[in-house]
Amino acid sequence: MKRAIFYDTEFLGSTEFNYAEFRESAFFVGAKFRRRAIYNYVTFDGSVYFIKCSINTLIDFSFSTFNRQVLFRAAEDNQGYLVFFSTTFREPKITHIIGYPLSRVSFLLTNVEDINLVPARAGNEKILDEKILEIESEKAGRSGVRNPTDNIPVEFREIAILYEPYLSGDCVCGV
Repeated sequence: MKRAIFYDTEFLGSTEFNYAEFRESAFFVGAKFRRRAIYNYVTFDGSVYFIKCSINTLIDFSFSTFNRQVLFRAAEDNQGYLVFFSTTFREPKITHIIGYPLSRVSFLLTNVEDINLVPARAGNEKILDEKILEIESEKAGRSGVRNPTDNIPVEFREIAILYEPYLSGDCVCGV
């Protein structure tokens, strides 16, 4: 796929770009993601911009590669999640993820060293990766009386099941 431009596009259903290759820049500006969007094993050769996108569920970039500049800037009404599981950022110094609270972004098995993270405030919410790792503790019967993962959306539980073989306490890299 050459240059991709999605200005004010509304994705009503689930969206899958699995194994796609964006050879030039990709722009998602003011896009609305109403259902899950999957970008697994995607290669972004050009710059990538997700600017003021409204996310109601999650966008999953697992096993994808960003080869150039990356900019994620959250919309004010963002309620969704970003998943960067085993994702590669080839130019981390020009990668910016701005305005997403760490309670809504996962970087399991992803090196975030040198990435510019400017998280939004989220009160006392736990970091999302900690919540995901608690799913493993819960399965092993190590959780306390209260279930700490009750507030994790169903979509995230499904992802945790898929990536279960990779999950352990030391799979958050570069932090």
